[in-house]
Amino acid sequence: MTTDEAAAETRKLVLLTAVVPLTQEVFEAALDAVLAYGLPLWDAEIFAAAKVHHATTVLSEDFQHRQTIDAVTFLNPFAADFARSEVLGS
Repeated sequence: MTTDEAAAETRKLVLLTAVVPLTQEVFEAALDAVLAYGLPLWDAEIFAAAKVHHATTVLSEDFQHRQTIDAVTFLNPFAADFARSEVLGS
């Protein structure tokens, strides 16, 4: 996938999903995740935002595709076997 194709696909996905802010609560949860799971801070912030907002699925190329941490599953939207239906249903 080219950079232009990736940007276009990301814009489509953002319209169909929730993007949540980094808050003090999320940051505190991220620090806990760094200690509990050994995640780098930036990855821990992504994970913590999902946990705080009760998300079960996160789209990110920063984690191993289909990795699950504490009931949060990470899907890489640029992986060859990713299908939007995994997130949005049929």
